Amino acid sequence: VGHNVVREIVEERKKNGPYKTMADFLSRLAPTKERTAVINKKSLESLIRAGAFDKLAPRTDLLEQLESLLEFSRQAQKTRNFGQTSLFGEETTICNNHLLFSNNHNGRKLHSDEIQWEKELLGMYISDHPLAQHQDFLKGKIVKIKDLSKQSRIAKVKIAGVITKITKFITKSGKPMLFVTLEDLTGRIETLVFAGLLERNPIIWQEGKIILLTGKLTDRDEEQIKILCDEAEELKTQ
Repeated sequence: VGHNVVREIVEERKKNGPYKTMADFLSRLAPTKERTAVINKKSLESLIRAGAFDKLAPRTDLLEQLESLLEFSRQAQKTRNFGQTSLFGEETTICNNHLLFSNNHNGRKLHSDEIQWEKELLGMYISDHPLAQHQDFLKGKIVKIKDLSKQSRIAKVKIAGVITKITKFITKSGKPMLFVTLEDLTGRIETLVFAGLLERNPIIWQEGKIILLTGKLTDRDEEQIKILCDEAEELKTQ
């Protein structure tokens, strides 16, 4: 979004209070003769996807009406600069968009795509976690990542998590191998996926996939424990 945009949004909120509706937000941040445009298409879309307006309207609805929101912002600029007919008059057809004036958002459960947008833009899951929907199924079947340090290095462990990072490299024998970072609701860990397993099941190794993984922990003497992956399967979104 950019520091200048953030600063303008925060300063306006400090001066005149919380934003009550999308119309209120867009009107107050519309360009003036003294101030250039604060919100453009890219910044507005990013704020929507990151969940900045979750208390005002659903993310998917706002994205569908993105062009209408931007048109409202342009009309707000004209009204300010040239004293045209009020945006809230009957002549302004854009005002028929209920998303602009409604603030009756009731905490709708986020879709998996919306949660992933948040991760891509913020670098972390804030509103929800993709693994949360699988908690009942996983109860008693896995070890939480935060508890792996308590496990024996002899026995196999089973964990579940979201793939948040994949690094691929080629071994001396010329075969591919992966370093995969898994995240659950308690922490993160890196797992090593060797060529044989990668060849048997290459499809599941993608960022954003939720997997159930079995493997052995590396030696305690290492600075940070890792898992040597033996088996993996995808947990489908319910």
